Amino acid sequence: MLGRGIGLSKDKVDHLRHWRESTVYTDIERLVLEYTERLATEVRIEDELYDRLREHFTPRQILVLCTTVGVAGMINRIHGTFKTELEEFTSSRPRVQESLDKLLEK
Repeated sequence: MLGRGIGLSKDKVDHLRHWRESTVYTDIERLVLEYTERLATEVRIEDELYDRLREHFTPRQILVLCTTVGVAGMINRIHGTFKTELEEFTSSRPRVQESLDKLLEK
């Protein structure tokens, strides 16, 4: 899994879907997760969230974050479109299997 491969703890990977309720993330990590979720679902970021990002990150760092979220979304859509086969470790996870089942229903 990518998260573990780049050094995220097992706890952080396991709690990612419920990051708002989890206590394993720092305040800055929560801010990044909020931004990521908002950008992926609403596209535009309101000034209030951008102002909070600027308290911790330079404009260049925010641009890198934005680009990373955008590229990840694009890659996910490519994999979804072409139904990319996943390695056993990934495909055996219950939530991944649930998503695959929904995709293959149609």
